[in-house]
Amino acid sequence: MTQEIDQEVPPLCMLKLISGETIIGELDTDINEIDHVTSVKISLPATITLVKGPEDGETYCYLFPWMRFSESTEFEIKTKFVMISDHPNEEVVTLYNDFILDLLDHMQEREEELELKLEEEKIPDGKQLLH
Repeated sequence: MTQEIDQEVPPLCMLKLISGETIIGELDTDINEIDHVTSVKISLPATITLVKGPEDGETYCYLFPWMRFSESTEFEIKTKFVMISDHPNEEVVTLYNDFILDLLDHMQEREEELELKLEEEKIPDGKQLLH
């Protein structure tokens, strides 16, 4: 039996930026209010990239972390840089959810690797080795 959680999940939103990028993530602002605020915060954003397959000519949709090398997972975007905002279709929602699960798994693995490395560098009296 599945238990429902009485917690509101922020809706996913796609933003088409004036840079040409299309990003997807959870907004802190209702999509209908974007024109009435100067900035929005987006959590766990991903860039939507469309690639045409070389052999079959089909178009494939891939998601990549936006601001890939940042330690942050939440970003403030000035709304003057947003051309279009909309809710994604179910196909993109599924793709994003899979992307987030993979991302969180990767983040957890990385954290475990760092913890293991710190443990290996400790010496018996509790001090850490300096490099």
